Amino acid sequence: MRDQVGIILSAEGKTMTVINEPITLARALKIKKRVESRLHRLSNDVMDNNSIVKGATREVDVKEKLQEYNRVAKILLDLRVAIWKDSLPIQPLILEINEVKSLIALIARMSTVHGVQRPSRYDSESGPATYEATFRKADVDAMTEESEARIDTLQEQIDSHNATVKIRVEGLEV
Repeated sequence: MRDQVGIILSAEGKTMTVINEPITLARALKIKKRVESRLHRLSNDVMDNNSIVKGATREVDVKEKLQEYNRVAKILLDLRVAIWKDSLPIQPLILEINEVKSLIALIARMSTVHGVQRPSRYDSESGPATYEATFRKADVDAMTEESEARIDTLQEQIDSHNATVKIRVEGLEV
């Protein structure tokens, strides 16, 4: 089992500190979301305040915010690399979930119209049409439930991995 990452943002999202003990991959993923959110806010500060009307009061120091953006981006990169390395064993599970979700989307779009159907009120020229569905509504519902159950099983395996694997990001100065 590998050591895990440790970076935390304060409630205000401003102060970051290094956690010296290993943390779970699940916690690292939560921290990554917080760091991404902080990076997004810094990006907005730089973009929104770089050019202002001459004579207006500048809300933030754009140069300072850009330096902080670069520092937080480096932290995020290190965190993503550490998470990626320790997620390699579950990548097949993650990829399978994506494929099963694609199957569910396909099934959801599948027409289950079966039997004689009258034309729409806007199509008075054609007569009734007879449809034959290979997969009926009950079949589609069963395939969807089976696929969702597969996703649940895969997600439990991923969650177990994320809760037990520990990682550490070395040498972060935050």
